[in-house]
Amino acid sequence: MNTNDLKSYKLPNRIEDNFGSALHALLDLLEFIGEHSNAIVKLNYEDSRFSHPFLTAGISGLKEKIGSRLLIPTDKFSQPHVQSYLTMVNFPDGILIPWPYPANIDGLMSGYRNRSFLPLLNFPVDSSEQSDQFRQILISSFESLLVK
Repeated sequence: MNTNDLKSYKLPNRIEDNFGSALHALLDLLEFIGEHSNAIVKLNYEDSRFSHPFLTAGISGLKEKIGSRLLIPTDKFSQPHVQSYLTMVNFPDGILIPWPYPANIDGLMSGYRNRSFLPLLNFPVDSSEQSDQFRQILISSFESLLVK
């Protein structure tokens, strides 16, 4: 692949506030990537006025899977509130949680106690008991934040 194989994908300016709309937008992106399998796809947030959390998380996961085939210009969002939100959730890479997992994640989550959103988290997953325990602690921590 070279830079001549660059395709731009324009994200919608607004996505309805339901899971189905965000999922549909993510599936549209996946279809576009599939149609241009020999190209690098650059996301265009030029007209985006909002980035739905499910779409944001989906794009983050997609970036993790296809790597350099997906370009996300994280400092080029034309809408300041979109830029601010995506920066605050650590888009697109998320907060990297190293292995071995930290024993206490309260410090990690403390910065989000008074926020109306949760950060993207990136951590290794396997089928070990330690991974399962960490996921349960993480889910519990997220649930506590959501309740507050």
